[in-house]
Amino acid sequence: MRKIYLLILISLSFLNASNFVAAAGSETVKIDSAPEATLDSSANQHEQQLPKLIDFGSKQCVACKAMESVLDKCKKSHADKFKTEFVDVWVRENQALAKLHNIKTIPTQIFLTASGDELFRHTGLISEKDILAKWSELGYKFNEAAGSSAKPDLDRAD
Repeated sequence: MRKIYLLILISLSFLNASNFVAAAGSETVKIDSAPEATLDSSANQHEQQLPKLIDFGSKQCVACKAMESVLDKCKKSHADKFKTEFVDVWVRENQALAKLHNIKTIPTQIFLTASGDELFRHTGLISEKDILAKWSELGYKFNEAAGSSAKPDLDRAD
């Protein structure tokens, strides 16, 4: 009976890990996330359609601590344009995600499409201005003139 229970437990852990899908034979990584069970609000739907910047670092890393103010400013000033997340790679629960993204050096920032496809990665410190310039270079044109409440033009110029 214990063996069956153990097999079920292992199977469930693999199912949880299967939310992350790596594209075979390339460095492009796609993160599939199931929509959260929330009320159907247009704000929540808009947020799910935003591209994402993930910063892989650590609370114990000096360079990563320097990135903290940049990330905070991005979260506050550009939340309507892109999501900003911090992943502490020294936390046991985050190590699989760091390994999936092949994180070798911290801080590393990964720019993702709204669907989770990796567009670009940067290692080291990066300024808010350079983050916005990179989004623009990647084809995301944010309407800065209309103010912070303006919705970004998420149509990439391909």
